[in-house]
Amino acid sequence: MEQPPSDLTRELARSFFALLMRHRAYFQSHFSELGLSATQVQIIQFLSEGPMTMRDLAEKSACEPSNLTGLIDKLESKRFVQRRVDRADRRIKRVSLTKTGKAFRDKLMARLGEPVPWMIALTADDQQQLLGIIGRALSGAAMMPPKED
Repeated sequence: MEQPPSDLTRELARSFFALLMRHRAYFQSHFSELGLSATQVQIIQFLSEGPMTMRDLAEKSACEPSNLTGLIDKLESKRFVQRRVDRADRRIKRVSLTKTGKAFRDKLMARLGEPVPWMIALTADDQQQLLGIIGRALSGAAMMPPKED
């Protein structure tokens, strides 16, 4: 039987959410400086995996197809992506990164990989401990139900 979350766990959830929102705001300010939205950055990252149909890109980015068209138009105007008609089915449009888009993505990802101010403010011991906790959370170990004896 699952136990209800403790007050400590609830406080952790609230604090983690607050940190995520600050982290998101920090990156959105950088995206704005570049003339991009967070969704456009996400699209560039998705296209790193290779060309995608507009339909698949809409699903993956959780974006309405009509909104996606405008986002892709803007990325195309910056020469970051290109749309091509599928050879096998002319109703399908495929989107891919251009050379300019790939170069931009590489610079952007390097920039996003840099530590943000709150990370730098932590001691080396705190950074190491947090890295271990995040690693365990990402591995899914923390999501496994406890084994019953």
